[in-house]
Amino acid sequence: MLPPELEFEEYLGKGSYGSVSLFKYSKPRTTLYTAVKTCDYENSESLHKEFQILSQFKGCSRIVQCYENRVIPNLDGEGNIEYMMLLEYAAVGNLKTFMKRSQDKKLSDPMIREFTRMLLEGLISHDSRTRLCSL
Repeated sequence: MLPPELEFEEYLGKGSYGSVSLFKYSKPRTTLYTAVKTCDYENSESLHKEFQILSQFKGCSRIVQCYENRVIPNLDGEGNIEYMMLLEYAAVGNLKTFMKRSQDKKLSDPMIREFTRMLLEGLISHDSRTRLCSL
């Protein structure tokens, strides 16, 4: 059973240990769209680890943000336990998706400079012991 403040919008895709869907997230005086990463019990350790890492970067503008302060347990439609993490929704997607949508699948020099700057800012914002696959 989903928390009542979440309303399913669309399925976005599947990752290495779970799936990602778009939800409308409504709380008092706040409505926003959120990407919800969901995994089953067998993969929950990976999701919890990702949550712990992302929590270290709360407030960093170049890192996708978590919206809750925990991973949310949930029962799926078949009664199996699953875990959900509410994340900032990146509507444009990642760099690869952006490039596919670009004319000739190429980026201009100013765009390359901007993306390089954003990647470097993301790398600078954490120490060398933490690897973020989302950068």
